[in-house]
Amino acid sequence: LGVIGSSSGGWHALALSRTIEGMRFCVALCPVADPLLRAEYLRECVQGTAAVAGWRVCHEPSVAGRMLAKQLGYWGDDESMRAAGEMLLPAHAVPTMLVLGGVDKNVPLRVAEGVQGWAHRTLILGGMGHEIQDAPPDANSWVPDVKAFVASALVGTAAAAAPCDQEAP
Repeated sequence: LGVIGSSSGGWHALALSRTIEGMRFCVALCPVADPLLRAEYLRECVQGTAAVAGWRVCHEPSVAGRMLAKQLGYWGDDESMRAAGEMLLPAHAVPTMLVLGGVDKNVPLRVAEGVQGWAHRTLILGGMGHEIQDAPPDANSWVPDVKAFVASALVGTAAAAAPCDQEAP
């Protein structure tokens, strides 16, 4: 059993990989791994202060405002978003891969830094934005990397679970 999720679904994939017994891999594409940090980023975009605050990318204020309203509609408040992000900070054993866009305005790289610290593999696609979670790009496709990671995780998990006197499949 494995899980793959993108954007807000990437947060859910990361959370599920911690809570479902027998999870063998997790792949998160452009995950909103720290909802509060993302909300702070969107607020900076709305205020026009994102660059001053150190964000390398920035949405137009109207776009950021719509995104923030949707995010707050889901999470409700800052404390819920803080708890959701903190839940993902401790390392865990499920093989986890992040695929991130180097210039993603929806989920800037900083939003996933806490998870990057323990993720087993992080692939950052330079020059790509949030569109990488829509469909594999024609050039520099990340799909072979994900397939190799999943195959390795499945073999590694099977080998780790095999008794000493048996060969892993």
